[in-house]
Formats: sequence, C-alpha cells, structure tokens
Amino acid sequence: MYVIGLTGGVGSGKTLAAEYINELTGAQLIISDDIGKEVMSGGTECTRRIINTFGSEIAPAGIIDRKALADVVFKDPGKKRMLEEIVHPAVKKYIKEFIDERKDKKGLIVLESAILRESHADIFCDEIWYIHADAASRTTRLQESRGYTQEKALSIMDKQSSDEEFMSQADRVIENPGKKEELKENLKMALKSLDQKKTDINRPTGSRN
Repeated sequence: MYVIGLTGGVGSGKTLAAEYINELTGAQLIISDDIGKEVMSGGTECTRRIINTFGSEIAPAGIIDRKALADVVFKDPGKKRMLEEIVHPAVKKYIKEFIDERKDKKGLIVLESAILRESHADIFCDEIWYIHADAASRTTRLQESRGYTQEKALSIMDKQSSDEEFMSQADRVIENPGKKEELKENLKMALKSLDQKKTDINRPTGSRN
C-alpha cells in the first residue's frame, strides 16, 4: 500500500478531497474525525483517561460530549495540550494498526488529518498532500456546513498551522478554488503525476523507455 497523507486547515475541503480520491482510485480512507470518534467511544482507555482528567461533566452517561470537551480545552492552551497527550498516541496506534494490516496489499491509503505532523502520524506516509484554500473560502464553508459564526471560524483557523507551515511539510500542494469540479480535476492531475512517479521508481536502472 502507498500511503498519502492528506492535510489542510479546517474548512479547506480535505475530507471532500479524500472522498474524491476514493472515487477516482478506490483508495482506502482513514479520516481523522472518524478516528477521533473511535478512540473516544465508550469503554476505551482513551475515554477513561479523558473523563478522569477533565471531569464527568464532559461525559454524560460515560459518553464524551465532544462539543462540551472542545468548549473546555480550546479556551485553555494547557488543557488542550493535556488532551493531545491522551488522544494523539491513541490515534497514532489506530493508524499504525490499520496500515500494518494492509501494508502488503496493492493500492492507496489516504490518511486525512489537519495535524499529521503534530500527532506524528506523518511517519506512516509515503508523501503528504496539502489541500490549500484561501481564508475567505474556508470561512464561508464553515459557516454554511457547520453553522459557525465568522468569529468562531476565524478563531479556530488562527489556532491552526499557517499556510507556510503546512506547505513546508507537504510534498505536493493541491489547490481548492471552491468549485468541486476544479478540486476534482486538480486531484486527477496529482494522481496522474503520482502514477508516473511510481512508474519511474519501479523502472529498472538504465531504462530509458
């Protein structure tokens, strides 16, 4: 399996991009939000540690209310770091096991996450693609899809890595101008380039054909 790490800020369209790659190639997807729900589901060690750390009020009936948890940690950088120290290792373990079970098969795995580097999940990726969208488009998308106010959208974006930081860790930048067909076409071109790259890697030494 060849693993593409797909990253980008909130509202950039990276989950949609992952779904398009699946549609175009049949790639298996690891979506960060889904992993988060999995490792914080009822009964997991991660869930128990979060409740012990942040109190039962964020977990009615033993089930974590992710909005309540977010309200607690994103107002306090110290608490955010405490949560990351619990969740990131659990997420990394999940990703490693998922990839290890499939590593000898052919095809693509797309690992979608805004925090590939921070969670150290980038070590599982053969290359990293950054989905780039301008701040105005991202803000509009968050307002329409999640009901965020402009202030909340901008506040979340400000806490994430900058374009420059994302680009510094990326092997390829995929532009998302805002129209779905344009994003899909940009992904098609990137996948075509990837196919050529893999062909070149596998070509016998000295071949010129």
